Amino acid sequence: MEIWNHFSFRKDMHPMTAQYVLNNDISCKYGEILSAVDISENDPHWAELSRLLKLENNTYTSETKFSKEDLFEAEWLTMRSKWHYDYPQPEECYTELTYSEENACSKCGMGLVQQDSFRFKRTPKWGRRNFCMTNWVYDEFFVSPKAKELLESSDLKGFSFLNVLNKSGKEALADIYQMQIPYILPESIETSSNCIEKVSNCPVCGKRKLLGNGGGQFEFKKEIFLNALDFVKSAEQFGSGLIASRLILVSHDAYKFIVENKLDSSLVFEPIQLI
Repeated sequence: MEIWNHFSFRKDMHPMTAQYVLNNDISCKYGEILSAVDISENDPHWAELSRLLKLENNTYTSETKFSKEDLFEAEWLTMRSKWHYDYPQPEECYTELTYSEENACSKCGMGLVQQDSFRFKRTPKWGRRNFCMTNWVYDEFFVSPKAKELLESSDLKGFSFLNVLNKSGKEALADIYQMQIPYILPESIETSSNCIEKVSNCPVCGKRKLLGNGGGQFEFKKEIFLNALDFVKSAEQFGSGLIASRLILVSHDAYKFIVENKLDSSLVFEPIQLI
């Protein structure tokens, strides 16, 4: 596991950072106005750079990179798609058509419960990809016929498939299915870990929402995975504003099946820590 940090800077706004990058020959993509750096936390220059970024009121984003060994040795992993296809339809009212809003909070977006099929304008062009998510909804997978057929023929548990409708809701789209994952784990994420940037309680409904920072690994209590199915979701929800999404987690067997059947081209997996 290795944490990489990304930041941008301007010579006129961040002169100390710019000078340090230049003096130490740090790899940088220089632009006319804005320049960008990607640097590992293992790099001996990172400690000083992080100090300068803070001093000059600059920010950075983090990404944790895992080796193949890290992934294949993990008991459980988070799973997400780097391909976000289109927007749920109709964009102006998809929540009231797709979800029950009876217990939903208008302030934080938590409490929505799916009651009907998602709608899209058209079927995505899958190519070599077999999984996608959609914008605004980051805890639901949509899959190709190939992925559906392979998963249904496997011994994996914890999912079912639902048709996706066209925009009018009158017809099912061909060659796309929602992969529903109904099982929700008990709350157990360690919120003091370095991958959690913020924990906040909604002033209206009082529910707790988390914000991750991309660095490190999520920590879960090991006992909650006893007898768990192969595909599950976290009780905790993440996001800001009206975005409220659960983490999707998969067992080692599910991860191995997806990779061995070459269904992973659009997917990102990250091992979690069990404590």
